[in-house]
Amino acid sequence: MDTRYLQTLVAVVDTGSFSKAARVLHLTQSAVSQRIKFLEEALDMDPFSKFALITFADAYLRCSMAEKSLDILERAISYYPDDDGFVMLKMVINGAINRVSSNACLN
Repeated sequence: MDTRYLQTLVAVVDTGSFSKAARVLHLTQSAVSQRIKFLEEALDMDPFSKFALITFADAYLRCSMAEKSLDILERAISYYPDDDGFVMLKMVINGAINRVSSNACLN
């Protein structure tokens, strides 16, 4: 698979919209939509499903980008406001960030 499709998906997740992703990638909104549609068909799943959003949040967290992970969880909460799992996951990440910050201050 061409990495441009994955870069497009990351841009949409990062920016929160197809039109903003198009501007960042210097593409038309239609081109972004076509790439996302290709990914949906190739992966046989919605890249904005709960599973995909949690996967993105986890990937950012594993790359020591907790704040980006929290941004994605905020977006997930707005997409799925009745899902307490996202809220709980956000609380866990916030707690971990606060513990790391507290420990850094003690050293």
